Amino acid sequence: MINRVVWTYLIYHAIKVLAVDHETDHKGKIDLLNLSDTPKIQRFVHLIIDSVLCLITCSFVVNSVLTTNIQIQLQHAIGYASTTYIVFFICALMYYVFYETLFGFTPAKILTGSKVITIKGERISFSQGVLRTLSRRVPFASLAFLLGEYCPHDYWTDTRVIKIKSNKNRL
Repeated sequence: MINRVVWTYLIYHAIKVLAVDHETDHKGKIDLLNLSDTPKIQRFVHLIIDSVLCLITCSFVVNSVLTTNIQIQLQHAIGYASTTYIVFFICALMYYVFYETLFGFTPAKILTGSKVITIKGERISFSQGVLRTLSRRVPFASLAFLLGEYCPHDYWTDTRVIKIKSNKNRL
């Protein structure tokens, strides 16, 4: 138990160090003039990496948090597939909201040097994080992104994903 707490703290601290913005002004806003949106192919890479990490996290949560009785009762009530979908949806909601509102990026966005901000260049709010995550589940939203310029979950929440300068000596 103590090992998990120590590792959780170390990982949290490392992410906080990575989250330091060297591109912000004195008010905490990002200079929007010198930034560009993250390309679609990198957004697709974000989706794949974050989905895998979310599945791993979800598996850990299901195996360690939910008791067998709760799982069995839920599966009998609504079925195995529905139970799996609900658990994954809740885990995805927590995953994206946690990373995007607290740090401004998910692990996949760290790898590609991307960050989620508001259209005004500020950190996204909790409600924007929740709405971004919920709107990812809207049918055909991914198709709209492929055909259009912006992701619907960016457009609907007044957010955007931008490329940030890499700071190699942050840790």
